[in-house]
Amino acid sequence: MKKNKIIYLQIDGLSYSILKKALEDGYMPHLKKYLEIKNVNILKKRTVLPSSTVIFQAKLFYGLSENILGYRWYIKKKDKLISASFGDLMFELEGQIQMKKHGKFTRGVVFDSIFSGGSSNVSSLSMSANAKSEISIKKSLKKILEYSFVNKPALALNVIKHIFIETKEDFFGWLTINPKYRVKIKPILILARSFGTGILPHYSISKIFDEIRKETHPIYWNWEGYDMVAHRFGNKNKLTFNELKLMDGYITKLLIMANRKGYVVKLFSDHGQTYSKIFQRLNKKRLEDILSEHLNLNKKLIAEFPDIYYSEDKNPKARIIILDGGPTSLIYFRDFKHRLSENEINKIYPGLIQRLISVNGIGMVAVKKNNKKISYFGREKNPLHKYLLSSYEIKKLEKWAKMKNQADIILFGDFDGKEVVCFEDQISTHAGLGGIQMERFEVVFYPY
Repeated sequence: MKKNKIIYLQIDGLSYSILKKALEDGYMPHLKKYLEIKNVNILKKRTVLPSSTVIFQAKLFYGLSENILGYRWYIKKKDKLISASFGDLMFELEGQIQMKKHGKFTRGVVFDSIFSGGSSNVSSLSMSANAKSEISIKKSLKKILEYSFVNKPALALNVIKHIFIETKEDFFGWLTINPKYRVKIKPILILARSFGTGILPHYSISKIFDEIRKETHPIYWNWEGYDMVAHRFGNKNKLTFNELKLMDGYITKLLIMANRKGYVVKLFSDHGQTYSKIFQRLNKKRLEDILSEHLNLNKKLIAEFPDIYYSEDKNPKARIIILDGGPTSLIYFRDFKHRLSENEINKIYPGLIQRLISVNGIGMVAVKKNNKKISYFGREKNPLHKYLLSSYEIKKLEKWAKMKNQADIILFGDFDGKEVVCFEDQISTHAGLGGIQMERFEVVFYPY
């Protein structure tokens, strides 16, 4: 029996709830019509814990995510910072995974992904949202323009036009945001968004159409533009829904062409995003300030990384490293090469856990009780309850919290049922617990 050719089409950061709203409010009329023609339903699913693209892709490509903690983490024994921002480190990490398992895309092609999935035909590897430096964006843009001008002049003109359109829309859209929610604007982020939402889709879709014509199998594409825009403007903003409107045409053209060529298309997301309250605005200070005050430690000896662009040696003398990842923050004590237990933390840093629990915006603190158990602390008797986790999800969270190279202290942003506290500068966020960041969608289209 001949195996079906398949395309995996991932929309980064789009929850089931927001997709349904976009369809109902007329932002995705072409996809809505195609769903009706095919008579298929969109399934609502829960995502990995915590809700991270890196963890999700590792599971999708290799069927495992052991010791992958999220977007960034720290290896004490090697004194090494791991981040999806560093493409060379992701290559190294993937090489270690491939020693255990073969990737799903060994014979296929992968577009705009953190991992290769074993494919030797990879486009824009590690182009996850917020993952590239200014230099790598320029290099990738040069590659896209060269391909476009040589092979498809019309595409090149579209690329140039969208650089101006997206940059202009980004800046004026930012001005319309309530200052309460507005994040700091950075020129590199405007370029990153115009690249990830206005330029890259044109290039990737064009290349994917070429692969469909060649009947390449399997094909994977991660459209990261939505996730990037939602982080900066919020998943309720009209500008964010306009990204889905742009995507609507691309998706439908791809679905129609794939159907003619006999492909099965799996359209899905990796996670959603929950509207957030920014920790620094709630407290008028950052986590490094709070630790510095409580431990009576010079702030120069604490390195907090909420910024998406930093070097590994930002503060080589730091005794404490704080890695913020959306509504989750990982705290590592660099003086110790092993992970500290609850008893050790209480002995070495007395009162620290209770101090963190008392801070506005911190919903839960997790530490290692012993080699088999994790202790959870919060202002409530059962701090896990507010995040509305199933018993299965609590077990998965516990497994993640016990992973190799996990932080000495794990902080989770507070959740009030609608908004989650975020340790980074993001209006909508994910990579933690609480709300629609934990839901995703999935729909499969069969050819006929």
